[in-house]
Amino acid sequence: MRRLWPTLVGSQAVTYGQALELFSLRCRSRNLSHHSLDWYKFVLGGFTRFLEANGAPSPRETTPNHFRAYLDHLRERGISSITVDRTYGGLRCFFRYLTQERLIPQNPVTLVEKPRKSQVLIHPLSMDQVRLLLAQPKVKTFVGFRNWVMMLTLVDTGLRLGGPGPAARPYRLAGQPSLCAG
Repeated sequence: MRRLWPTLVGSQAVTYGQALELFSLRCRSRNLSHHSLDWYKFVLGGFTRFLEANGAPSPRETTPNHFRAYLDHLRERGISSITVDRTYGGLRCFFRYLTQERLIPQNPVTLVEKPRKSQVLIHPLSMDQVRLLLAQPKVKTFVGFRNWVMMLTLVDTGLRLGGPGPAARPYRLAGQPSLCAG
């Protein structure tokens, strides 16, 4: 294993490469899954590539405007608001770590507002679409009848396929009162 800490003595500025390696060490020592490690690597790698293409300050010189510009860059590329929000969370975690370890004097992400997630309303099926859907299963067979009953339950109650069960949450249909899926 490489020895990282002797090169980071005193107020010496840490590079993004060193910071990423130290953060990765911290994540591995916390026994995070390899999926989490890969996700952090992906998110932080995208941010550092963006900074390199736009002036590449060190972590100590990174300002809230660098984060805002990166989040705006993601939106311009058509990245979903959920992914932008998760990216914000990954960057916030990384810079909180750098602040706790005193590798940077203050966390610039704390001054960046959390991005809003867009809310997509589910449009209900028309009566013709419902009739067409319910006409599809062959109700003379067991499997067909079972499928017809499940579809009828979904249509009558407004449930989604992922709705029934412990993970069910209330949701809204466009132009309809709020329905409970549980």
